[in-house]
Amino acid sequence: MTKREALLLTAAAALGAVLAGLTEWGMGLRAGLGLIDGIGDGLRALSGLGYAGNLAAWAICLAAAGLPLGWLWYQRRRRRLYWEDALLLLLAAQLLYSLYRLANRAALIGQETLDLTGVWALAAGGALFATLAGYAVLRLLRRLEKEAGLSRLFRGLLTGAAALLVFLAVWGALSGFLAQAAAVTAGNTGDPAGAARTNGVGAVLTLLGLTPSFLGAAVLLWGARLARALEREPFGAETVELCRITAERCRRTAQCAILLCVGGNLLQLLLLPQLRKVSFTMTLPLVSVALSAALFLLCRYFQQGKAIHDDNQSII
Repeated sequence: MTKREALLLTAAAALGAVLAGLTEWGMGLRAGLGLIDGIGDGLRALSGLGYAGNLAAWAICLAAAGLPLGWLWYQRRRRRLYWEDALLLLLAAQLLYSLYRLANRAALIGQETLDLTGVWALAAGGALFATLAGYAVLRLLRRLEKEAGLSRLFRGLLTGAAALLVFLAVWGALSGFLAQAAAVTAGNTGDPAGAARTNGVGAVLTLLGLTPSFLGAAVLLWGARLARALEREPFGAETVELCRITAERCRRTAQCAILLCVGGNLLQLLLLPQLRKVSFTMTLPLVSVALSAALFLLCRYFQQGKAIHDDNQSII
């Protein structure tokens, strides 16, 4: 693993840890909702200043909605448009509608005087993110149809997937651990030593549970490195050796991921009388095992293809 790749995975893990802490303490959600409410309050205050203020509020809403349209116009000058580009029109409409609703808070009050501003903010944010993410994925798939720069794009895709895997794994695992630790501490005020012991074991299990995800990210980075070697010299000696090393690493990675899962359950079983809460894993780390198995088989197929290529060359 290069320094750049290690830095990328470290940054992804750190971001996941920060978001996990903010999620557990409610700071991330409150800050996000506070920001959205602030935007709505600002637009309402601006609209209340009279005709000029109302015109300025509409100008802000239209400017925000015009950002996707500006990007669409820029793309139209650079390339041919495809059907997925219509999602930018949908994104612009969503932005305009969301800002209008936030500025008119009275429309978000239910029949039972229930303030739906927070719910609307979450729903609108989720819809906007889904549209934007869908557009990005569809554009990526469109680029994969082109042969030019395919290897470079594939390497970038694998590297990005590795960072995303680490980020989501750290965020999910740490959020679960923090919530569990808080529940154990609150439910065992009469036995602080037992709660601390349980939380300590939980921290160890969290690290054990995260290790397969880090191994899966390493497998993706090995795949990116192998793709780079295949682009330079498909059947060169360096590529064949890298393929052999990668296959061996993948085999060990799958074995390690399975043993870590078994070890975590065994640790809880041995310490069961001393723990105040247990969480046994009944499934295997399928993501890391599947990635390792897939790259292992790919390397094996390539080695067989290299042998067939050498036989054909000797016959010729």
